[in-house]
Amino acid sequence: MNILCLNLNFRCMKKQRVLIVGYPHFARKLCQGLKKVDKRNSYFTLNTYWNTWHRIISPLYLLTADVLYSLNGTVSNSGLMNLAFKLNKRVIIHWMGTDVSKAIAKIENNQQDERYFSAEHYTVAPWLREELNTIGIDAKVLSIAAQEANIEIKPFPEKFTILTYLPENRADFYGKPALIQAAKTFPEINFIVVGDLKPFEGAPSNVEFKGWTKNVDPYIESSVALMRFMEHDGMSYMVIDTLARGRYVLYNRNFPGVEYVQTLDELMDAIASLKQRFYAGNLPLNKKAASRVQVDFNKDSLMNKIKDVINSDEYAKQNL
Repeated sequence: MNILCLNLNFRCMKKQRVLIVGYPHFARKLCQGLKKVDKRNSYFTLNTYWNTWHRIISPLYLLTADVLYSLNGTVSNSGLMNLAFKLNKRVIIHWMGTDVSKAIAKIENNQQDERYFSAEHYTVAPWLREELNTIGIDAKVLSIAAQEANIEIKPFPEKFTILTYLPENRADFYGKPALIQAAKTFPEINFIVVGDLKPFEGAPSNVEFKGWTKNVDPYIESSVALMRFMEHDGMSYMVIDTLARGRYVLYNRNFPGVEYVQTLDELMDAIASLKQRFYAGNLPLNKKAASRVQVDFNKDSLMNKIKDVINSDEYAKQNL
């Protein structure tokens, strides 16, 4: 027993090199956050999506890494994960959203690799956990949508304004039809679109296209509500950012603090209700939701939880 404890302590105290890959924007944020709270382990990230050089050198980085941490899940055909399994590296898969749908489709077509099920699995949202359970993956819920402490909640703008995010290449998936219907139903409301979607033919005149931005906070603060009506979603940073700033969220996912809308009719009704309350002067800032997410999604707290995953003694026990 003493030898077991000594070995366990050694494994838990060992400095680890962690290679973070997956969605580049989130991988960079996670890497920076972990470096801040964890001075023992080494964290580095590569953009294996769009950087050819990073793809070339990633196997060399993996050779010296102890952990491969992927912010994108799959059940087969990842070259880097295949190599990690072959080298007997520790693999952590953090499921984000669309990757779950793709994995379900692969399994339906019998394209899974059983090695992927032996990885450690986490996901950003409880509804994704339920979806993963249907394909035999037991993932723990652990968000990465980290918030800074003590975010200032500014007053609403004078005009009732709704914000949404739409990318050019997947506009319909992200809710373009819902935007068009809402803008036509409420021509007196100003709708702001961030993301690289360009003005399109037939776009209602009350829709403003702001383009891509690195900082969405000013647009959140100049709106009353965020509209997010997607075909499928993970735990959106933008939803958490909006709630943290005391705004409302019209969302087709059931999450504390949002206005839960499952159909387009429910979405229109929710918009009408918020607008009526806003101009009647009885729509308060969404401070209860803001308080909750500023605690539950506190950046240091979330990063420390992920650090604990990296340093998990459960993993050490299983691999002595």
